[in-house]
Amino acid sequence: MSNLKQISTSTLAKKLSMSKYQLDELLLATKYIIKDDKSYKLTDLGVLVKGLYKW
Repeated sequence: MSNLKQISTSTLAKKLSMSKYQLDELLLATKYIIKDDKSYKLTDLGVLVKGLYKW
């Protein structure tokens, strides 16, 4: 069983010393998420790498 911990994109951005906006742009560019109207959604690739979208 994996011992990886899920963290929010805000927490990940802080750990990477970037803004949440910069991380969103990186995730868009690498095809892990897409922008749909006013929100983001995981792509199949995002799901494949165990991404999880929570409200």
